[in-house]
Amino acid sequence: MPGVLAMKKVDLTGKVFGRWTVIGDSGERRNKKVVWSCVCQCGTHKMVVGSNMVNGNSKSCGCWDREVAAQRLTTHGDCSGGVTTKERTAYTHMLSRCYNQNSKQFHDYGGRGISVCDEWRSNDGYAKFLAHVGRKPSDEHSIDRIDVNGNYEPGNVRWATTAEQARNKRLHRDNTTGVSGISRRNGKWRSKITVGYRQINLCTTNDFFEACCSRKAAENQYWRAA
Repeated sequence: MPGVLAMKKVDLTGKVFGRWTVIGDSGERRNKKVVWSCVCQCGTHKMVVGSNMVNGNSKSCGCWDREVAAQRLTTHGDCSGGVTTKERTAYTHMLSRCYNQNSKQFHDYGGRGISVCDEWRSNDGYAKFLAHVGRKPSDEHSIDRIDVNGNYEPGNVRWATTAEQARNKRLHRDNTTGVSGISRRNGKWRSKITVGYRQINLCTTNDFFEACCSRKAAENQYWRAA
């Protein structure tokens, strides 16, 4: 019999530490410490050393710290001295587009079912919104939905430039070809692209595939360089 008994591993499976819920033993060891597979309350999966959760050094994937920081900024800076930040203005406009029927943009947003998630409409909704998107990178950026038919919610919202948003627009309501920038007139296929505020006519052809190729080539030429 060995003179020293091995310390029995405590099974943390199913236990909750802060925002972590332990899924199970990952099989990995760091400095002889058990590493557990965990999921954060926000949905992030990560491998975490068990002792770090038990002693309170690890409470989340980092989302908690970001929210606390955002809340601090919201309380002490975003609406102080009568000055509202650009992020707060973007947040307010986002809500207006979806819920204010007097907004000029309501028809293209709330009017067609686009909404803001409950999390971002709660009492601390702005703080949670800011924690997700961060500060506005530049004056050229504005809020953009990655899926243009989706809602304003975590995972579908980002800051994007005008050029980036131009590539991400939904098909125009009178588009019948199913491809952005392609139209059919007088039996001919026509392709075009908008760069900045300038519309460029690319080609007129009898071949739909050729029109699509010219559009794709133009996207690579003009938009990738933007």
